Amino acid sequence: MEGRPFALVGVNSDDSVETAQEAVKKNELNWRSFQNERKDMPAISDDWKVSGWPTIVVMDENGIIKYRGHDGHAATEMAAKLVAKLEKGEEEVVEEKAIGTEKGQFAPNITGVDLDGKSFSLADYEGQVILLDFWGDW
Repeated sequence: MEGRPFALVGVNSDDSVETAQEAVKKNELNWRSFQNERKDMPAISDDWKVSGWPTIVVMDENGIIKYRGHDGHAATEMAAKLVAKLEKGEEEVVEEKAIGTEKGQFAPNITGVDLDGKSFSLADYEGQVILLDFWGDW
């Protein structure tokens, strides 16, 4: 979905950044990923209550979680549907919602570094549909 209001962001659970970097190179992955384990902070997967890998979360342009599960096909369909609506200018009325990690809630921000050590956050993709993929190359 290059050139469209969409971002694919990963959270990598491999034991080391080097292992994750090798997986990115081997599999020719072209999206940014946070390292799940962060220095002096809880793991992102703990904050997001991830109990199974992979877990995929799709958020609309307002940061509301529209899908959370393990089915890549269903997540991709949801993301494509949301991008199409956004491109047509069909805006959803946003009501006050709780911040959390479940469907229907505003997703909490994630801040950290990518696998190259560069800082970034989910907030960098504000206004876009985000597919957040908790992944690993075990």
